[in-house]
Amino acid sequence: MSQGERDRLVRIPSDGVDPNVRSRASFVDAAVALVVLAAVLVVACATPQTEPAHGDPALEPVSYENLYERELYWPPNVLMTDIWKPEGFEGDRIYGSGTLIRVEPSGELWLRFPQRFGTRRVPARVTNVIDEANRIRRGEVRKALPNFVMMAANKLVLPGNRGSVNPFGVKGVEQYLLVSADPMSEAFAEIASALEPIVARGDVLVVLFPQGAHDNDDVLARCEEVGWASPFLYSLYVRGFTAAYFGDDMEPPSLILQTPNGRRIHQTGWREDALAGLTEAVELNLPPKAPDSA
Repeated sequence: MSQGERDRLVRIPSDGVDPNVRSRASFVDAAVALVVLAAVLVVACATPQTEPAHGDPALEPVSYENLYERELYWPPNVLMTDIWKPEGFEGDRIYGSGTLIRVEPSGELWLRFPQRFGTRRVPARVTNVIDEANRIRRGEVRKALPNFVMMAANKLVLPGNRGSVNPFGVKGVEQYLLVSADPMSEAFAEIASALEPIVARGDVLVVLFPQGAHDNDDVLARCEEVGWASPFLYSLYVRGFTAAYFGDDMEPPSLILQTPNGRRIHQTGWREDALAGLTEAVELNLPPKAPDSA
């Protein structure tokens, strides 16, 4: 990743202080800045941005059968519309609104509910996901950012710059590589070194979900020690995001390659031969590049 790409990624805090000279004690200030940025994102979702509108009523409607392929129209939030509860759930039902993490090839939804319900795999037919997707398709509702970017970008910090990631500074990113690992482990230094070619690409953004309940300052220091130059998730969000994206079946260290909307492309536990399969998955799933203009 070039310095110019890093500069576009970072969000300069509102006090105007260059994050390159900001001390590690500034994480409290950064947390306040995150609250402000979250409010800005709420407004941004309802305000026209520089990206082209997605609405096109002439396109084929989104259906239960094609929802997985139509990720451009995945809504950021989904409402439960029918009575449903997972097997073994002790309450009467799951209700309310959940954040859409991804759609499975089966058409089922991974939804992150408030703390009471956690992350659940939910049948699409008990939600309003199709109605909301078609509202986006018709242009009635604007989707300002891809699902993962909207949910996670302002909760990431970029080592070196030490500022939070600008959600509107990642337009060139085609894929996200999520890495669940304990930064204090010996394996982390190995992973950081092995992933350097992917980090340098510019079209894939590597994001660390730091396991082990470490303080932000300690994670930052460890990242700088081993040369990890990609964003990591603030400690406040690690537990919930790990449950939402990695679930209970992927023990760290592990990696997930996904699209900006969260469609899963490749997943693997970390091992010596993992990089070859990961690199192949990156190349096979990048969108075709536009031809060079004469």
